[in-house]
Amino acid sequence: MSDLTIEILAALKNEGGSATTSELSSLTGADSNKVKYRYRKLAEKYGLVNIDRQGTYDNGVSLPNIVSLTDTCREIVKEMNLADFHAGESGNERPTKARLDELERDLTVLENHVGDDVQDRLNQHEAVIQALVTIIVKIDDVSMNDLPGNDVVRDAVMGDN
Repeated sequence: MSDLTIEILAALKNEGGSATTSELSSLTGADSNKVKYRYRKLAEKYGLVNIDRQGTYDNGVSLPNIVSLTDTCREIVKEMNLADFHAGESGNERPTKARLDELERDLTVLENHVGDDVQDRLNQHEAVIQALVTIIVKIDDVSMNDLPGNDVVRDAVMGDN
């Protein structure tokens, strides 16, 4: 079963066993055509849901379909661990926990990269400050040899020549 199909089952379970197409679409984040396709498949191929077509309004517009879990399906979803499936995940996306774990790893890598970059800049600023302190202390007798650090620091303090 696709993630969206499982999400529909989870949404129905969480909604007390039944919901309209609009509600399922909202709960799963999938468009109503995808939701209809999946619940029709659940009904026709697997017999896991019932679709109650309520007819039409006086102006000919269809009333919302109500999709409900069959008794057999209620027993099945009771036993299923649907905790990892939440609203907003449709198509081929992975369950929320797996996505959160991946995002956490990505964030750690990013934090390390940013931390290294910040540390490099801090080291450069400390070198410039040290050079400026040296200049101030020896204001009367400053030469290139008095400046600590690398060429970048010297260039920053003395300017490019």
